[in-house]
Amino acid sequence: MTYILKDAPAAQLNNHRLRLAPQSSSPAELLSAALGISRRKARRLLDDIAEGLHHPLSALRHSEAVELHQAGLSEKEVARTHAIIELGRRLYTSSQSEGLPLESPDAVAAYLNYDLAFQAQEQFVVLVMNIKNVVIGKKIITRGSSTETIANPKQIFQTVLRMGGERAAVGHNHPSGSTTPSPEDLSLTEQLLKAAQTLDIELLDHLIIGGEQWTSLRQSTALWT
Repeated sequence: MTYILKDAPAAQLNNHRLRLAPQSSSPAELLSAALGISRRKARRLLDDIAEGLHHPLSALRHSEAVELHQAGLSEKEVARTHAIIELGRRLYTSSQSEGLPLESPDAVAAYLNYDLAFQAQEQFVVLVMNIKNVVIGKKIITRGSSTETIANPKQIFQTVLRMGGERAAVGHNHPSGSTTPSPEDLSLTEQLLKAAQTLDIELLDHLIIGGEQWTSLRQSTALWT
């Protein structure tokens, strides 16, 4: 028997979509396919571990085995979940360590995304680069509260100099999801630009990341002019 696509069962439609365009699938659909569980169970799992506080994928990435058990996963499903998360982490970090130069705000945002997107607390990260914009080091400078973090320009540039960097880019996240720079963000960026000029280090950008969105202060402000 040959199915017309619209007559196919929901599970078959989901598999068809995963084969042709996995990027269009929801987190619950992807988790359902990866763990071999129903979409209803996958949705309930994401809702339970997020508890309305964080992005569900961020909550999943940071979840402990006991939390996953409490959300209804078996021992085997918990092991699969952690294996999938670790595989994703290794795939992501390997793609970011191929020695390619970061030549645009999009490239910097992609590099910072794993550390900063969907975090429950603010974190401030510096990327240290050589003269060709290739990352030679990365460090989380500070971790703050759910609403703010304080980064020290001295600590940032000590890191750059210690790693032998000639260029740098910095970024931090807004757990609220808004990427609008605060007055404190703008003031810190001004301080960083002045310090960079004194030390003969080029500060390429300061990015604010919120969930799937980001803002480049170099693009959106006149601080670099």
